[in-house]
Amino acid sequence: MSRVGRRCGWLLLGLLSAAGAQEAVEPDWLAQAQTALVAGDNGAADRAFTRPLEAQPTDAGAYFQRAKARTRLGRGGEAAADLRAALRLKPESVASAQALAELLETQGHRTAALASYEAWLALAPEAAAATPRR
Repeated sequence: MSRVGRRCGWLLLGLLSAAGAQEAVEPDWLAQAQTALVAGDNGAADRAFTRPLEAQPTDAGAYFQRAKARTRLGRGGEAAADLRAALRLKPESVASAQALAELLETQGHRTAALASYEAWLALAPEAAAATPRR
């Protein structure tokens, strides 16, 4: 093979490798979503957490975090649905159980809130002693 042929081959290989690497790199949706959530851009956080859930709705953490954004956006019904989805995927999640109980209470759903508080306390009995009485 001539020098020109080898040079063109390496150039082509480099271009193909760069193209493949670019396709393999996905946007860091988690970092984008967390940054938006911390910055208070709850609409952007909601969209950023929704993208991966549309592709693969099995990430309990993404449902939990999206519920935070949706709660802050005043979309309590959707937030409750996200927390229920998170608990279906990860029933041992103390944070999701607590968040659902508190959300349902703020929405005035006392019976559902009580059941959620009981589920939360079953997961974390030490929380009963640490929770102030109202």
